[in-house]
Amino acid sequence: MRHCTLAALLLIVPATFLAGQALTPPASPATGRWLTDYAQAKAESRRLNMPLLVHFSAAWCGPCQVMERETLNSPAVLAVFGQDVVGVKLDFDRDRGLADAFRVKSIPADVVVAPDGKILGRHSGKQKSGPYTAALKHWGGQFERPPAQPPAAAQPLMATSAQPFAAGPELQSQPASPQRRVNQPQRLGPPGSAGQPPGQDVTPELPPLIGLDGYSPVQITAHRQWVNGQREFAAIWQGVVYYLTSKEERDLFIASPHKYAPRLLGCDPVSLAESGRAIQGSVECGAFYDSHLYLFENQDSRTRFKRAPEHFLTSRRPVTAANVIGRRLY
Repeated sequence: MRHCTLAALLLIVPATFLAGQALTPPASPATGRWLTDYAQAKAESRRLNMPLLVHFSAAWCGPCQVMERETLNSPAVLAVFGQDVVGVKLDFDRDRGLADAFRVKSIPADVVVAPDGKILGRHSGKQKSGPYTAALKHWGGQFERPPAQPPAAAQPLMATSAQPFAAGPELQSQPASPQRRVNQPQRLGPPGSAGQPPGQDVTPELPPLIGLDGYSPVQITAHRQWVNGQREFAAIWQGVVYYLTSKEERDLFIASPHKYAPRLLGCDPVSLAESGRAIQGSVECGAFYDSHLYLFENQDSRTRFKRAPEHFLTSRRPVTAANVIGRRLY
């Protein structure tokens, strides 16, 4: 039985937990650096009309670590990101579903994917900075850049969207006992397997997660109030769908999603740091730290976080929507 309450969320957080400035999204998240969020990288690839470079590695892989030191973070390689390609690093073990979908059997490995999802090329084994950079420029030079436009942020998810809205039980009027349906991350087969014809987009797509069990992130963050959002005013951000209370509130969320959305896609930072499992926290158990909302599986997890928040945030692992165990739209 959970014992976290709304009062606990809003009142017992020390004043130091409320200090600091809200984060704002970078002007161009793919420029000059590797991304670690696959969904974000894929969206940037399509928005910029640039190939997506998907790099798989692991901490136990010796050649991967050599390539990390000598190649991946060299100035020449970083300079092509946001100019010729969009790069994303994935962990071979944590992101095994994606590795299987891309037919990656050994690491280090790189897969180059066109903006429309077709695989352009692949390579396994350690690579040096010079040839690596030249290959990325080659792939990037095959695509024409679209006119300049604002970077992708949260986008409205309208009722006319192809993604289903009628999913799961109705939300409760109070957060004390929300109904939750947990689904394990799905694994997709390689190209040519059932339901995945060769030559088509093989990048896995999961239905978006439901954020905050349908409660408005703007109302919780800005006003410390539990207010049910409406599906007609939904917005999707990093693979999570949030329900807002009005068009104006949705516009406010879309303009600054980092300000209102819970950190780590709503996953428990304690569980993530200690076990590597990305598990959606409960709306019943939350705390504000540095002006941002964090959700936890239970009271014990929240208490441990409040004792040493920087420990859990410093050691946290990257989170992508595809890896989160939580309630999704089906």
